[in-house]
Amino acid sequence: MERKVSSPKKNFKSSKPKGRFSKHKGKKRFDNNKKKKTRIPTEVKEIATKHGLGIYTALSVHREKISLEDAIAQKKEKEARKEEAQKICEAYPDITLALACSLVKENISIEKYKEQKRVLEQKRLDKEMQKKKKMQSDDAQKAAFEQLTKYTEKDTILVIEKYKNKYQTVRIKDFTPYEFFAADRKDNIEKIHRLEIKYMYERAVQKTLKKFVMVDKDIQRKRLKPTHGREGRFKFPEEMLQKGNEVILSLHEGEILRGTILWATPYDIMLNLANNRVWVFQHAVTDCMLMRKA
Repeated sequence: MERKVSSPKKNFKSSKPKGRFSKHKGKKRFDNNKKKKTRIPTEVKEIATKHGLGIYTALSVHREKISLEDAIAQKKEKEARKEEAQKICEAYPDITLALACSLVKENISIEKYKEQKRVLEQKRLDKEMQKKKKMQSDDAQKAAFEQLTKYTEKDTILVIEKYKNKYQTVRIKDFTPYEFFAADRKDNIEKIHRLEIKYMYERAVQKTLKKFVMVDKDIQRKRLKPTHGREGRFKFPEEMLQKGNEVILSLHEGEILRGTILWATPYDIMLNLANNRVWVFQHAVTDCMLMRKA
């Protein structure tokens, strides 16, 4: 029901102030979040220009927090470190200038740094290999472990479909639950994290498989990415991933895969897609539809 708005009476006096009294009088309020511009004294600018110092160093000199002699000495030390660091970068292109400066400052040689890095990497790898042993004894991941072991033993050539519509042809030499140590044609070993991959298959079926992979352009335009934790990932309905079920999987970059489930783990799905085996990583799935139960 609508309310009727009555017109104001002739002698009605509005409580709203008029004219210049309508504006709030009082102190102006200033936004404290606005950055106040620091006024740099002329003397500071002169120190900075004359001795080639940074403006904040010159300000410290002006405020007598540091002597001019010490500031100049520190500047020369910094320049010497940078010059030495640049020589390291020229000799070792994989070392960044920031890292080289840090090594020079801490008086650490490249050999010592690389040895420290190797030791830390080995410790990390040992931990990952412990996880591999747990994976082997985990019944829920048994199928994935056995399949990866077959790939390594038979030196199977695989096509790994990665995000950003990239793919690599590799041979898996070793693996952990989260990483693959993959070799290219020249036997260069690269570490590939499973979150980089959407799905993979044997190279022998690559041409045949392309005919059966469709792309949903609407999903593709969203440019979806995997999440590191299980939160935010697609949650499969109960009993969806049973062996023998025929399903349609939609992946983050629009690929549509229809096939029968051969096996599934909490992280992977092996599909029979037109008699071609396709390993799909669950983190890459954005939707799933059950077409036929086993």
